[in-house]
Amino acid sequence: MSMQCAEIGTAQPEYPRLNTQPARLLVALLQSRRIHPLAGWQALGIYRLSDTVLQLRKMGWPVITGRLDVNNRFGEPCHVALYSLPAECVESAGSKGAEYIADAEAERQAA
Repeated sequence: MSMQCAEIGTAQPEYPRLNTQPARLLVALLQSRRIHPLAGWQALGIYRLSDTVLQLRKMGWPVITGRLDVNNRFGEPCHVALYSLPAECVESAGSKGAEYIADAEAERQAA
């Protein structure tokens, strides 16, 4: 389900309410970060990252799911999801995206 921003058409993705899990994830993705479940838990406080990704997709954000090869705590190889936004989506968010990131940071610091 790798949808590019141009495929969204004229509809603009919805920005989630600040101080929510979807907001924290969207900020990280708009900063061109790639997030896997452990990073989602440690850095963003999101335990069920795939559910939060689904919420963003329902808001119109074309979150890409990649794969990251890792070893589990027993040293066994396994795969986890690696989420990102297409670069053109980050670019098309432009000043509105930058303002959203700044507002989210200000809300986080005020809390």
